[in-house]
Amino acid sequence: MVERARLDELVDQEWQKWLEQKRVRLAKGDDLTAERRVEHVLYFRRRLDARRARIAINKTRAVRLLRTDGHPRWILEATAPEDLHDESVRHSLSFMLTIALMCQGTYDGFGAPIVRGKGATSSRVP
Repeated sequence: MVERARLDELVDQEWQKWLEQKRVRLAKGDDLTAERRVEHVLYFRRRLDARRARIAINKTRAVRLLRTDGHPRWILEATAPEDLHDESVRHSLSFMLTIALMCQGTYDGFGAPIVRGKGATSSRVP
């Protein structure tokens, strides 16, 4: 079970990061209503925890699980086509942070390309 107060705190922290990223994106002409490939990254120390997260996330996103030689030992990359409306971003953040907490992982954030106008893709904002 996820402690609600901890989840709310983490969502608020990530939300503040999103507001800054949103400002940068808008200044670069990003069409936040356009779908684009959004990649979320989570870290895990134990394979069992990473696999549990992969199973939960794989229901809604493509998941790639990578083993490293360092710390953390496991990196999970979850991607899906998403827009960057505030509601969509908040939903994704809540979902990913819930999984991270439930599976003893750490959420590292998301990245996505900037989409201008008629779907032309340019730079990526971490």
